[in-house]
Amino acid sequence: MRIDIGRGGKIIGTKKVSPNGQVSGLKDLAGREVLVILPGESGGEGPEEFASEFQSLMQDQMGLAFKQYNWLSDRYPTPYDAMREFVRSATPVAGKSLQEMFDDWVNSQKKRAPGKGK
Repeated sequence: MRIDIGRGGKIIGTKKVSPNGQVSGLKDLAGREVLVILPGESGGEGPEEFASEFQSLMQDQMGLAFKQYNWLSDRYPTPYDAMREFVRSATPVAGKSLQEMFDDWVNSQKKRAPGKGK
């Protein structure tokens, strides 16, 4: 799930709700629609435990991303090679493929590059 908080949006952390149901510090948002996340029935987890768990999850995600990056770097020496493989696998086989047309275009651009003989 993705939550777009918009330009200038912010996550303000935790706020205490007063006994009459008001939240201090949100007067400037009066009349506007805001996202409210209510705490569930929990075993007393506070923001510290949540932050620690979130940090652990982010470290795991970054570790997986790093492993995937290394795997892709080993498989495709250059971004161009990765793009060629993607285009080759995503285009139909019949006729002149998009890959062949792209290669022809790249070669024509190389010939037209400054410093190259025409």
